[in-house]
Amino acid sequence: MACPIEISIFGNGSAFGESVLIRIDSNWIVIDSCLNPGSSKSLPLEYLNGLGVDLETQVKYLVATHWHDDHIRGLSQIVEKCTTNTIFAVSAALRAEEFANLLGIKNQKHTNHTGVNELCRIVDLCHETRIQIKAYQQDTVMEKYQIDGNNIEISVLSPSSQSIMQALKKFALFNRLFMDPNRSIVNPSPNHYSMVIQLKINDEVIILGADLENTPGNDTGWNAINTSKQLETGCRTFKVAHHGSSNGHNDHFWEFVLAENFTALLTPWKRGGRFIPKKTDVERIKTYTDKVFITCDPEKPQKNRMRSAKTDKVLKELEINIQPKYLRYGQVKLTGEASDLDWDIELLGTAKMI
Repeated sequence: MACPIEISIFGNGSAFGESVLIRIDSNWIVIDSCLNPGSSKSLPLEYLNGLGVDLETQVKYLVATHWHDDHIRGLSQIVEKCTTNTIFAVSAALRAEEFANLLGIKNQKHTNHTGVNELCRIVDLCHETRIQIKAYQQDTVMEKYQIDGNNIEISVLSPSSQSIMQALKKFALFNRLFMDPNRSIVNPSPNHYSMVIQLKINDEVIILGADLENTPGNDTGWNAINTSKQLETGCRTFKVAHHGSSNGHNDHFWEFVLAENFTALLTPWKRGGRFIPKKTDVERIKTYTDKVFITCDPEKPQKNRMRSAKTDKVLKELEINIQPKYLRYGQVKLTGEASDLDWDIELLGTAKMI
């Protein structure tokens, strides 16, 4: 029997936001979330609803790779629709006492960090609905099973134990600093505690790099992944880390883990005049493969607002809902069969090949 596989990468058309959806037969894994600028709804949630997916029974994992705004917005909307059949998976660094204390301080005193607010909301919802929260770190196997004769293994390559220890030290420092309500919570840098997930379907290897960055030490970041017991070489599908930025690149990983001319998947990031990937990043990536797909052009993102605020208000009062004529987000959609995973690739909305 056929076992359909789908990997879909979503990105906001304004170049801010990333989400990955994985379908294995009839079950789904949601990794991170971003918002549809046309509706302010979670993009992966809208997509699953459009397919008629029963979220209560078919979504097996919700994964928050880390707490950055562009990866977590709207994830609580999906948690609201799930039940105890779903596991909420996070980096082990985010289940430690130091981070829990930081969430407590945030709930009481701060309102200006969207990522932490969203994570607070998710944790509260999980407690209300009794969704199990599980913490993962390097070399953990999330699930391993057979379906219709196909071997499926989902494992975690990051964060390493040393990365978790370093993150906890920073969180402990934050607990002291952010007792002052005038201080903003900042994201630790470099990001070496982000979850990186590896999916193995028979002999095919897919690695999703999230926002993990390179670090000088051998036991953190991408250097630690190179020594992971679960790491498989010959990866033919890679969600490029940290939006293709040079600080997410690791020479050893790219030269010895990735297959020749692999499929590279990218979401861009843009804030103000800053954006990644830069032209030099794209050139670097294309020295390894000519199959590079991105959810939108970071240098020419779509503007979120198509109408004035005044017009929106009048339309709302008249209960008129006018949808945009084009998708204001990008989706790179890979589909295939587990027994012979030769991708059919579809580019939707602002997505393009570069």
